[in-house]
Amino acid sequence: MLTTLNAPEAGLKSISSIGLSDCALRHSNGRELETRVERCACVPAFFWREGKFAGLQLPPLAINWLQCIAIHDSERRLIEQIGADAFDDLLQRHEVDVFDIDRVALPALGAA
Repeated sequence: MLTTLNAPEAGLKSISSIGLSDCALRHSNGRELETRVERCACVPAFFWREGKFAGLQLPPLAINWLQCIAIHDSERRLIEQIGADAFDDLLQRHEVDVFDIDRVALPALGAA
């Protein structure tokens, strides 16, 4: 893990995996995916570049950055029902602060 202070802005702490992309990701049938991932986080949390990162091409691999948010277990079940894109749309429609660890789960907002 790499930790930097005052990056990407003053007062922020960035954390990133280094070398996670050395590990292959696989489909459920065992076939290797054509992409690898590295993880990144920031304290306090925010979306870098509005959650959009350019991938890194190191032939034969494509490496993509994975920025995660915490979700409630009920939201995981909701994602299984409606899909990740529809869940993301609900987060945006309800203007959910995904960085608020005490936030109310989406079903409680009447989104289910």
